[in-house]
Amino acid sequence: MKKQNNYYVEQREIDVKRMLVQALTHWRFILIVAVIGAVFLGVRQYQADVSAAKNNIQAQIDAANTPVPTIESVEAQLTEDAVQSVWNAVNYKLFADERTTYMKESVYMNLDAYNENVTELSYPVVSAQPAAVVLKYKEYLSGDALVTHLKEKLNLSMENKYLQELYKISACDDIANFTVKVCAGSAEECADIADAIDEILQDYMKEMQASVDGETQLALRDRAEDVVIDNELINLQASYNSEIYSNTNMYNGYYGGFSDTQKQLFQMLMEARQNGDISIYSDAKERTEAPLSGDASAIDTNIYVKPSVKMILTGFFAGTIIAYAVCALGYTVSKAVHGADEIKYLFGTTVFGTVRMVPYRRKKTAAAVDTAIDKLNYGRKKYLSTQQQMQMVYSNILLTCKNSEINKVYLTGSELEAIPQRCVEELRECLNEQQIELTVGKSILYDAESLMQMAKVGNAVLMEVEEKSKCEEIAKELNLCIQNQVQVIGVILTKN
Repeated sequence: MKKQNNYYVEQREIDVKRMLVQALTHWRFILIVAVIGAVFLGVRQYQADVSAAKNNIQAQIDAANTPVPTIESVEAQLTEDAVQSVWNAVNYKLFADERTTYMKESVYMNLDAYNENVTELSYPVVSAQPAAVVLKYKEYLSGDALVTHLKEKLNLSMENKYLQELYKISACDDIANFTVKVCAGSAEECADIADAIDEILQDYMKEMQASVDGETQLALRDRAEDVVIDNELINLQASYNSEIYSNTNMYNGYYGGFSDTQKQLFQMLMEARQNGDISIYSDAKERTEAPLSGDASAIDTNIYVKPSVKMILTGFFAGTIIAYAVCALGYTVSKAVHGADEIKYLFGTTVFGTVRMVPYRRKKTAAAVDTAIDKLNYGRKKYLSTQQQMQMVYSNILLTCKNSEINKVYLTGSELEAIPQRCVEELRECLNEQQIELTVGKSILYDAESLMQMAKVGNAVLMEVEEKSKCEEIAKELNLCIQNQVQVIGVILTKN
């Protein structure tokens, strides 16, 4: 912008699209950082995997060389009294657990002893051998055959021992009679079991005819249903609860004073007992050394580790993002000129054109990538080749000079030495052919002789480098021209 015929740099605007595209021009740097990221994470993960593999192998070796604790080897670490205390604790614990399990699972033990539903079936036996027949019925009622038939009829899944607790047979004073007593949690359940038992007994009578001399008859004489107080069950429940309480206290008393070694032995004995390996009443076994858990010599000590493709890709993408972000940030804080539009906006100066320098430099293997990225800035605009760009610059300068009757021009710039000499020479030759003398100098900011030469010529063209020439220096060049009454006819912008 101009103010009192002086140039200065105001707050600059950031073109987001240009920033993103410009960041891509540093793709070589981005690629290098991405490769470094891939190598870094890949190597780091590989080292971690190798270390883990070594630790795993060492752990296997250590495990193979580590004695496997056995009951005998653990006992060998304790005194006989300490071992005996552990065995005592095991016995108390197992006994208490056994009683507790029974109390939970037994249907009979969970009945309400003060309100017990009972059904009694009374049977007279008509036979030439009544005592023998009653004995057979008692054996049958106490055996598994009746339980099996009973579970089938009632579709029950409870264990046989718990079902057998729900009925009892007793012989009366008269040896030709017997009674079956059934108990259950409800009157309906009691009646169902009693009905099923009666049917099974009638069927059994028919089977028994062949094994008893003479005819045998069995008929239900009486059936009584009642709700009673079962003193036997009351005493049994109290006895079992007392045993559980007493044995649990004894176990807690022992276990509370155990050392870590005793606790280890206790756990091993409990597992062995639950697996059926030893008797709970067994004495301490012969003390021996613990055997080794394995053969360390059979362990494969070779390390098989492959590079982690996942971590390599992660490192590559992370490096790409970081490098791209750095380049984008560098664009926002850069003091260099960002393009022809910015020169026009800041200084109101004519821009003859922008010329890419790729063809003027040494051949680049990745020039195609640079060109593809450069095209992104043009959008839908026609993309000109470098030669076409130079022709436009020649034409614009030539027309400006002829319209203003200028035949001498001085070429300067803050970064003129960074521009390929061949490009400058082409410009000089083209203008000389049109009788326009082009004098090429150095930066007038730092070379006094160039400043003097420019003042003599009286007309100047600034040749600057995009993303390298500083806006403040361009402003200083323009102000120097004003101070020395030099006409700046325009600016040529080059792009590396």
